[in-house]
Amino acid sequence: MALSDHGIEAKDDWATILDGVIPGKSHATVKATKEDVNNSAALQDDDELLFPMEANATYAFEFFLRAGVDGGPGAGVKVAINGPAAPGTIQMWVMFSDDNGVGVDVAVGGFAGAYETAEARAITGGQYCAIILRGTVANGANAGNLILRWAQDAAVENDTYVDAGSYVVWHKA
Repeated sequence: MALSDHGIEAKDDWATILDGVIPGKSHATVKATKEDVNNSAALQDDDELLFPMEANATYAFEFFLRAGVDGGPGAGVKVAINGPAAPGTIQMWVMFSDDNGVGVDVAVGGFAGAYETAEARAITGGQYCAIILRGTVANGANAGNLILRWAQDAAVENDTYVDAGSYVVWHKA
């Protein structure tokens, strides 16, 4: 099922479009390849959705994910972030919106104040879920990447995926 099936227009060059939001400070990475995981509920780093953080700098970020389960029983999906050791302050809000076959259901996953705080949502096989992780990080003395981590909520053989076109936008304060 494509995003266009739901009236969502895909853009080819999000980085150019989003760079004008805060000139010189807005950046974006768009996921080029669908990434699958199966039979694993262990959080793993996303291959593409991450951004570099300088030491002692503050960032605002938003991850937008299109996740789903290929056929069969749903495993659900869980998401978290991770980054350099000893951050200052982390504030993150997570929202899930899924097509449960009846209509769109929106659920606030919760608030995370630390790395590796996972939020989860059940997804029925053959359905998708839009996930937004939005927040700020006041980084500590260690530079490094802030990275999206995700997994199946319950390990099953069917693939759970984060689709191409998912993205992260970040701004250095």
